[in-house]
Amino acid sequence: MVGNIAEVIIPTTDTPGARAVGAHLFTLVMVDDCMSKDDQAKYLKGMRSFDNVMKSVTDKSFSDASPEERLQMLTTFEASLDQFDDETKVFYNRTRAYVLQGYTSSQYFLTKIKPYQLVPGPGYKGCVPVIGDQKILS
Repeated sequence: MVGNIAEVIIPTTDTPGARAVGAHLFTLVMVDDCMSKDDQAKYLKGMRSFDNVMKSVTDKSFSDASPEERLQMLTTFEASLDQFDDETKVFYNRTRAYVLQGYTSSQYFLTKIKPYQLVPGPGYKGCVPVIGDQKILS
């Protein structure tokens, strides 16, 4: 289910989507390694209830829907997010945040879309003569 949500959030087009770069797996690792046991329990309860919430909102299971229907389902869900229980909101919000974080920190994104450059960058000059009568404050 997390992979399906990731594919809706950042779909594969002429560039790899979130699922193709493994953002859904990153999400699961973050939940497992970085969330407290109580937050993990809320997340898992929300994951279990998410499909039922989708059925109540759209009369169709998220897992059984086509990609176009999934996009419409999530759009409808986000528009009425405040109507649902806390666990479902925690599941969706955390999943969305971790998918975006996983995608933007993926090797593909950091090499092809926004190449990472070490600080201070290629134009840095560490030794520059000081010009003028400047006093050093002590």
